[in-house]
Order: sequence, then C-alpha cells, then structure tokens
Amino acid sequence: MDKRQEATELVNKAKNIFLDDRSKIYSGLYLLKQVAILLDNEELLVWVNLELGDPILTRSVKKTLEDYVEYVKMKKKKEFIFPKTINGKPFDFKTFIDSGEATQKYSTSAGGFQSIEVVEKIYDTLPKKQSNNRVEHRKNLIEHLAIVRNIALEKTISIHEQLAYSDTLRDGFDFLKEQIDDKLLDLNPVAAEQLMLSFKSMNSQIAEERSQALTTARRFLKELADSIYPARSEKKGERKLGEEQYINRIWAFMDEAIESSSNKASAKSLVDLIGLNIQNLYKGTNKGVHDEVSATQSILFIFQIYIMVGYLLDYLSLPNSKKKRKLNINEASLDELESMLGITRKVAKEIIKFRVITGGITEWNLIEVNGVGKVTSDKAKEIFDF
Repeated sequence: MDKRQEATELVNKAKNIFLDDRSKIYSGLYLLKQVAILLDNEELLVWVNLELGDPILTRSVKKTLEDYVEYVKMKKKKEFIFPKTINGKPFDFKTFIDSGEATQKYSTSAGGFQSIEVVEKIYDTLPKKQSNNRVEHRKNLIEHLAIVRNIALEKTISIHEQLAYSDTLRDGFDFLKEQIDDKLLDLNPVAAEQLMLSFKSMNSQIAEERSQALTTARRFLKELADSIYPARSEKKGERKLGEEQYINRIWAFMDEAIESSSNKASAKSLVDLIGLNIQNLYKGTNKGVHDEVSATQSILFIFQIYIMVGYLLDYLSLPNSKKKRKLNINEASLDELESMLGITRKVAKEIIKFRVITGGITEWNLIEVNGVGKVTSDKAKEIFDF
C-alpha cells in the first residue's frame, strides 16, 4: 500500500469519527496527524498539533493572540498584521479567528489551549448537578468541542475530495503516459527518451532540475518537428518554418495531417499554448533565475506536451533514429538493445524506462529490470560498457 492509499483509508476513518458526536474528537485528530505526515501537509500538521496541545505551538499562538487583544484595547489606527507562520510553519490566523476557535482557546473556561483530549475529559467528569457557574463552564466546553469537531470534519472532507480527484487524474494520466511512451519508443526512441527524461525532471522539487528539464523538453519538441515536418524556406500563412521554428512546424504538420476541423483546431491551439509557455518559462532560465519555474508550471507544461503527442500519435510515422551506435548501455538505442542482447522489444523498452527512472544502468542494477535475467545480464556485461 502506498502513502496515498494509506492516507485515504485514514481519512475515511477520521471522517466517520468526526461525524459521530459520540466519538472522541482526539482519536480522529491522531488519525489526521498521520494523514498530514503521509501527505507532507505542514499546515494541517500544525493545526492538529495545536489541537493536541503541543506546548511550543500553543505558547506561540497564545502570545500572538495576547498581542492582538492588547492591540484591540489600545484602539490603534494601524491594522494588526497576523504572522503567516508559527515557528516557521504555515498557520492561517484569519481562519483561526473567524471560525471562533481563537475565542475558545483564549478562554480558560472553555478549556483554553489544553489538548482536546484533556478538554473532552474535563467535560466528561463535570458533575451532573451543577451551579450556574458550572452550567456556563459546560456550555463553553461544548461550544469549544463543537467548533473543533466541525473544523476537523471540514478539513477531512476537503482532503478526501482532493485525494479522490487527484487519484482519478493521476490514474488517467499514468495510463496516457504509458501508452505514449510505448508508442514513441517504437517510432523514435531518441525523442521518446528525451520526453521521459523531461517528465522525470519536471517532477523534481529542485528548481534547477526543473529548469534543466525545459531544455530537454525543447530538444524533444525540435526532434519531433525535425522528424514529422523538416525545416523549409517557405511560410505557412504568416508562420516561418525554418530550423528554429519547430513549434510552427509541429503546428503546420497538424494543420495538414488532421482531417477533423474540430480536432485540428484543438490540437493547433494546444501547440500554440505550448509555444507560449516555452517563451514564458524560458525567460527565467535564460536569466539564471531557476526559481521562476514553479513545480506547478512545470507539471502543467509537461502534461500539455503529452496531450499534444496524444493528438499526434494517429498521424505519426516517424523513422527510427539513426543515432550512431555506442557500446555504452546507457547510450544504446532501442534497436541496438533488442538485437545485440537478443531480447524482446518489450524487455528493451523496460531497460530504457529503467535507465530513465534510476538515472543510469550499472553492472549491478541491470538485473533489477523487469524481464532481465542472469543470462541477459551476463551477456550485457560482455557486450556493453557501463
């Protein structure tokens, strides 16, 4: 079971707890804490830890609230600016106050900044016969617990929806990517490997690696354009079709190859969008400002390229690359791997996919490739350098 599947199961359990007024809130919060850790959700983790009475967090939040109360008393003209973080971690003070939770935390009669587990125990141990003060105390505790339960339920439902939606997208895209990678490896192994390498780097958390992925993506697009619509001197309308106008050449190929006017319009618009994104994203990298290429921009960009290739696949008939054969297994083409090792094309594809994922094949990890046994591994060590 991967982290997302585990998180989904925990979210479902937590949701059932928060929906049942008889269930203890703190038990659901512990489940949410595990979810936050699995999904690397810092904002959720901070909120949950605050509800569970983390002393460092409670001191910091309490101090900010005290400063705010003092500010209100002084009736200062300047707006009070709440910090966006607590101890370097994201925290939404506006929601914390607007929800009424801050009022409950600031009130000792409502349980204050004690953990929700303690607040629930205080509520459970209150005598049935109560004075007016204890009735008020009970009322404040109930309100505090109700607010926390509702907030926890809202967060849980939101996370559940995000997981369900993103899993659907991920499953669909994974299927599309696998189909495209496989067909491109048949049509043009060099271009296919460039696209796979670009996708791998685009998912990196390191901005410089995402920036480098743009260069690889550009190489792929040019390789694709050179294969399907070689450079020429004439124009298509106002579009130049020279060596560096590879986006225009892909656009021109679609204009001529796709018969359906609706499909043609969609595909050509997507190519124009990709061209625009290349210009915008590449401005930062040309200046050396790698951080301008955000993870979201990178992922959307590579999604667009894969979808564009999806449009093209029915019309492509690319010649296999005539790249000069090299005896390094990490530079060998699909055809060279298949013929020299005497393996099926499927296994040859798995070798290329494996070297993209791992960053390179060695004498020791080749045996880990799906479909490669000891005989093939030993043969590769005789034929190739690593």
